[in-house]
Amino acid sequence: IFLRVPENLLFGYMEYWGDDFAVDMAKMAIDPNTQEWWALTDPCQNPFENLNANQQWAEMTEVFYMEQNND
Repeated sequence: IFLRVPENLLFGYMEYWGDDFAVDMAKMAIDPNTQEWWALTDPCQNPFENLNANQQWAEMTEVFYMEQNND
């Protein structure tokens, strides 16, 4: 879980466990369900006011980490 300051927003994320990120992201980009999801969610992705004009994503500080136990 990550905290974005000064907005005080919490975010979760997904880790990538594949072998070729660029290839896997290209495959994901042509998936019809993913394209539909992006069409719905892209308008919700508003940039933070304090980002540079060329930045799409913001850095965050990790505030909690839980190791997964698969036993």
